[in-house]
Amino acid sequence: MAAVTPGVRRATILLGCGFLALAVSFGVRTTFGFFLGPISRSTSGIIGQIFGIRYAGVLFGIVFFGHQLGSFLGVWLAGRLLDTFGSYDVIWWLSAALGVFAALVNLPAALAYRSWPPRDHSEWLGSRSRAEGAALLCGSRPRPAPGRERW
Repeated sequence: MAAVTPGVRRATILLGCGFLALAVSFGVRTTFGFFLGPISRSTSGIIGQIFGIRYAGVLFGIVFFGHQLGSFLGVWLAGRLLDTFGSYDVIWWLSAALGVFAALVNLPAALAYRSWPPRDHSEWLGSRSRAEGAALLCGSRPRPAPGRERW
């Protein structure tokens, strides 16, 4: 095995410290949580609400495969467009157009989500336990507890 030169060792340590600084930086964590963190949670919730939880694993796999495919193709296509046109302008306009298209495609789901749950929260949770409320939110109907046969 070849010996690692001090320059390579130093560069590796500096790179590792840079990533460590990113991991513990409050600003990076806050920015990630504000912009990227809710994506997977809202996607999972919308899929569960629209299609139910019976095929949730398959649907999550399809959706997140699409996310990863878009990530891969986006970087590749951006590089090709930069080589072709010599400018980032086309890439930015294409990204903006795809963002508007994604918003329009998701608009029906957003409008359906806005009309649920009912305004009167006591109607859908009331004095029910957390387990009963969670089951109600997931769309299943558990057996009512004794004395709560109003379902």
